[in-house]
Amino acid sequence: LTRVVSLYLATSGLSLDTLNKLKEILSAHKGAVPLYLIFRSPDGNAVVVSPSEAFRVDSSAELFQELENLLGENVVKIRT
Repeated sequence: LTRVVSLYLATSGLSLDTLNKLKEILSAHKGAVPLYLIFRSPDGNAVVVSPSEAFRVDSSAELFQELENLLGENVVKIRT
């Protein structure tokens, strides 16, 4: 059972188009698992967006594949 999904995003090169596509993917996979968004800047600083009701997903293999297709490999971490 997945308790938390974390999504690691590099801010350099992150476009509005990519963020809009991310929003569409997350909206299509709403569920009960809290999602953390971790934005990392080129200088190594990170900002974490904590879960709210708007950031809950279904932790399916389909979701993870769509996220990796959009953002690249190793951006999704799950905690069970």
